[in-house]
Amino acid sequence: MCRVAASSRRTSRSLAQRVTPPFAVRWQFSAVARLATVAELRFIDSGTEHRLTLLYRSCRVSPARILSYLKSNACAKEGTSNCLRSRVPCVVCHSESEHSESERVVWTENGFEGCLCSCGTVYTVPQAPEGAIDIMRDGHARLFYARYALMKARWVHRLRPGGRLLEIGCGEGDFLTAAKSLGYEVYGVEADSGRARRASEWLRRPVRCATLDELRPPANGFDVIYHCDLLSHFADPVQALRRMCELLSRNGILAFEAGTLGNISRFWYEWIGNLGFPDHRWLYSEPSLRLLMSKARLRILRMQHFGLAPAVAFHRSARAVASVVKTVRNNPLWALIERHYSRKGQTVGAVREAQAGQRAANTYDRASRNRTANRLENIDQFLRYRIGRFSPRFGPATWLIAAKPELEILL
Repeated sequence: MCRVAASSRRTSRSLAQRVTPPFAVRWQFSAVARLATVAELRFIDSGTEHRLTLLYRSCRVSPARILSYLKSNACAKEGTSNCLRSRVPCVVCHSESEHSESERVVWTENGFEGCLCSCGTVYTVPQAPEGAIDIMRDGHARLFYARYALMKARWVHRLRPGGRLLEIGCGEGDFLTAAKSLGYEVYGVEADSGRARRASEWLRRPVRCATLDELRPPANGFDVIYHCDLLSHFADPVQALRRMCELLSRNGILAFEAGTLGNISRFWYEWIGNLGFPDHRWLYSEPSLRLLMSKARLRILRMQHFGLAPAVAFHRSARAVASVVKTVRNNPLWALIERHYSRKGQTVGAVREAQAGQRAANTYDRASRNRTANRLENIDQFLRYRIGRFSPRFGPATWLIAAKPELEILL
């Protein structure tokens, strides 16, 4: 142990001479199972401390080896916080993380940090590497899009009745089906080939398998372009919105649904549990969402607020109940009690019949769990859109937004 401490002190002095400002470095070493040394590096940059723990199988740690490790991409590949990472500008106000407010980490998930910018936007740091985000992945169940698709289509219809409607990321075609029933001439674009095929079969209209960047402006343009929960996924949402404007007719509108989970209490993030980093690159607040529309040169026509507090509270309660039930059922004492009462007074043949019945019951349980999940999703949608419409404006929310391009974009 004395040798380890002496070696650690020599390593600390040697490294301190080789690391240049503005990083202040402090080393802490401890022997692990007599074969490993944990080196905890604390980099202090602009008042924010980033921790990076390195585990070595040798008590002698070379400073050159550590510096080489830090300069490589190993830290980013492990999903750890790295002070040598490149700065990430906020997509809304374009301020970099050198400002103290932008350095405020409000959530950590999947090796990524959510930093709160002064404009109210939470963005992921570091930037997701190429290929880390799968555009085909959809974290929502189909009921999320289907249950209140007609309500959303009617909301759009009140602002721009009839005409040619294009949905970006149409999925299985649920919103397009609702829009078609209201008299729209519907078109769909979906990046996933399987969902595009099923939507085409359901609508009996061709649905193009493509991304937004692959679309070319049509001759007449679209009267309505709609998308749902895509604004937080775009690498450059301002550019994506302007790209959509190029596809509109002269009097066309953009209509979409977007969430506002930025600049809210950490309490809500803990209750939600999973924010979807890094797929969700940007979490907007209401002010930053309005600023984003302004930067995309869009004039907001109408915004409809739906508070998510009732839905989040319901999910939190459901998870708590499920956790208690799982704990009780996994308790060995519970299994002994079930076995005792199930076999008490039974013959061997009756026990075997009971076991066969249990296997059939397990199959039934899987179907029952699916039905339960659908019921919970229906309750979630009811709380989100029916109750959330009257919810006060605090905490997380989702919005239906209609906007119109400014004149100079279309010229």
